Amino acid sequence: MQRFVSDLTSSLGALSEQYQGRPLEEIKPEIQRVWSDRTGGGNVTDPELTQFAEQIQAGGQITILLK
Repeated sequence: MQRFVSDLTSSLGALSEQYQGRPLEEIKPEIQRVWSDRTGGGNVTDPELTQFAEQIQAGGQITILLK
């Protein structure tokens, strides 16, 4: 499970390099695509989707944690 989380975090982190400074409307579909690809069809819903997109837009990193 930790490897899955690490892979998802890494994949989302790669978006930050490519999408920093881009519009949220451009970033959100990419987050959904990565999330779906890595989770076997899962979705990210608001407010998390917007929070992730804002982090990426600002050049920040996203870290997924297990509960």
